[in-house]
Amino acid sequence: MTKKERRELKRREKAEQEIVQKSKKRFWRNVYVVAGVVVVVLAILGVRAILSKDVEEVSKATNDPVKGSLDAKVLIREYSDFECPACRTSALALAKAVAGYSEEELGYVYNDYPIIQLHKNAYEASLAAQCAYQQDKFWEYHDRLFLDQASWKDLENPRDKFISYATALELDVDMFTICLDEEQTKALVEEDLNEARDLRMNSTPTYFINGIRYVGAKSEEGWRELIDSYLK
Repeated sequence: MTKKERRELKRREKAEQEIVQKSKKRFWRNVYVVAGVVVVVLAILGVRAILSKDVEEVSKATNDPVKGSLDAKVLIREYSDFECPACRTSALALAKAVAGYSEEELGYVYNDYPIIQLHKNAYEASLAAQCAYQQDKFWEYHDRLFLDQASWKDLENPRDKFISYATALELDVDMFTICLDEEQTKALVEEDLNEARDLRMNSTPTYFINGIRYVGAKSEEGWRELIDSYLK
């Protein structure tokens, strides 16, 4: 074999090696691209799995206080904190707004979401409201807690204040007091808290209207406009 032929052979071998190397690089690049796509798709699916709880109707209440009908055209589920100022504003506005609709049009469900890291008496207020619920006076107690929020939210111990509301609403005070002192409604409050955590909530008030999440306070007019948009 001549020198020229040997050079040509080396050149061909080198070219073949380059082709092989390029093929390997192309192969692994494609593998990385595919893997990256898979990761992105899985991430999207994971996020959708979490957010799907926003667009799907939240499971209907069995133990929660309800105004109107659970089968109404518009179902509002609220997660709220009795010590939260924004919750107070929104809840009182919503209470006025819902009065203008029939049971067939609107249902309203209350869920406890006391943020104890910010509001020291919110959890006890939820327990008290649930004790009133045991005597079919939840909504009256709910309104009293929000209307009188400033007088109990900073107390070292709001127990006597909560009992005074039970007296004013003509509840069986002995039964209410035992319920409050023994935390008989703790399981109901914890059930709502667990729901809120599962739904990745981090602020109050939070609402689900026919399964769609809304965060923050609204005025009475704002509530009516939103409800009417669902009734159209």
